[in-house]
Amino acid sequence: MAWALGRIGWSLPIARIAGTMIYVHWTFALLIVYVLLQQETLTVESIVSSLLLLVIVFSCVVLHELGHSLTARVYGIPVEAIVLWPFGGAALLPREPEKPHHDLFISAAGPVVNLLIVIAAISVYIIVGIISGSTAEVWDELPESLSFDYLIAWILATNIFLALFNLIPALPLDGGRILRSVLL
Repeated sequence: MAWALGRIGWSLPIARIAGTMIYVHWTFALLIVYVLLQQETLTVESIVSSLLLLVIVFSCVVLHELGHSLTARVYGIPVEAIVLWPFGGAALLPREPEKPHHDLFISAAGPVVNLLIVIAAISVYIIVGIISGSTAEVWDELPESLSFDYLIAWILATNIFLALFNLIPALPLDGGRILRSVLL
């Protein structure tokens, strides 16, 4: 895989999902180093759980950005790429939507995806609890930092945070774009 330049910056392509290329910026490596340095002791368990939590968080960011991307395509706006940085991601659109309500729906799509993930995670938690009799019994052999309850809690916290943070009415956040489209 070659490093991409231009609007994408020094980014490495990692996947193509629904026809959209996903890139990770080189600074993401700094986040991984930072997270690992925050460990009191570096054990296999601490490394695996830290990296798993990063994968969960940034998978949710990718799904958020795919929400924007797929909605943009509905309105005839192609998506150049999705780029992940240590503090989030962005769907790169070559142009602004032509109509304010298009921008409203494109901007709202990301937080809606996060709320759908919250609903799905709660549903899975309830179903697993009903089937097993107790979610505490699920994957008992795993360390606490990799337990089912812990991972579900991370998924919930990540997506609630992403939805609420992105709805702050300030540009360039989704909330700012939504407010602007409502005021136009």
